[in-house]
Amino acid sequence: MTAREQVAFLVGSEHRVATMEALRDGSARPCELEESLSASRATVQRALSGLDERDWVDKHDGKYRLTGAGTFVLRAYHDLADVVETADEVGEPLSLLDTATDDLPIAALRSATATTATATTPHAPIERYASLLERTDIDELRGICPVLSPVFNEVHRPLFEAGVPIELVIDEETLAAAEELTPENHTVALESDSFTLYVADEALDFGASLFGDSAMVAAYDDQGRFRASLDSTDDALVDWTADLFEGYRDRAHVLETA
Repeated sequence: MTAREQVAFLVGSEHRVATMEALRDGSARPCELEESLSASRATVQRALSGLDERDWVDKHDGKYRLTGAGTFVLRAYHDLADVVETADEVGEPLSLLDTATDDLPIAALRSATATTATATTPHAPIERYASLLERTDIDELRGICPVLSPVFNEVHRPLFEAGVPIELVIDEETLAAAEELTPENHTVALESDSFTLYVADEALDFGASLFGDSAMVAAYDDQGRFRASLDSTDDALVDWTADLFEGYRDRAHVLETA
C-alpha cells in the first residue's frame, strides 16, 4: 500500500482521526470510544480495524492504544491541517508570492499580518507599509523593489532626507526605467553617501523590506501593481526576509556613479 493510499485512508473518514485523537491520551475499550466519539459500534470497529491493520493502533487486554507510528502519523496530519488552514487564511498574498516563498516557514505565516488590495481598498498594501514606516524607529532600511514607483519614492523620502542608511536591490528593467523617467531623482540617490543601489541580473517580481524590527514581503500582479503584503515583527518572517534579501544582494552588483 502506497503512502498516498495510507493518507487517503486516514482522511477518508473523520472517525479515523477522531479515534486516534481519543487514544492519544491513553488506551480505551471500543465501548468507551463509542461513548466518547458518539459513534456507533460498527463505525468504531471499522476505524479500529483499519488503524490496527496499519499498525497505527494495537490491542492489549481488550483495550486499544495509539502506537508510536500512529503518534507520528497523527502529528503529521495536524501539521498538514495547520498548513492548509493557515494558507487559506493568508489567501491572495501567498498565491501572488509563489516565486519568492518556496522555503517560507509556516511559522512566518502564522505571525504575519496579510493585507490585500481590493476594489474598494486598492491602496491598502501601500497604506499599510507607509503606516508601519511612520510608527517604527528606523536606523536602517534594506529592500528589494521590482518596479519604479513614485509612491514608494515619496514614502521613503523622509528616511532618505534624514540620512538613514538604505540598501536597495532592483533589476535591470527597473534601473532602465529610473534612468529614463526620473533621472534627477536617480542621480541624487546615487550621489548620497547613505544610499546603496544594487542591480540584480535576474528579473524581480516581488518586493521585500526590512526596517526596525519589522519585515514586509510585497506581492505584485503581472502589471506591476502592489497587490498584497505580509508583515510581521516575529523572528520567523524577519529572519527569512533577511536571508532572502541578502541572497539577492550578494548576487547583484553595486551601481556606482558615473
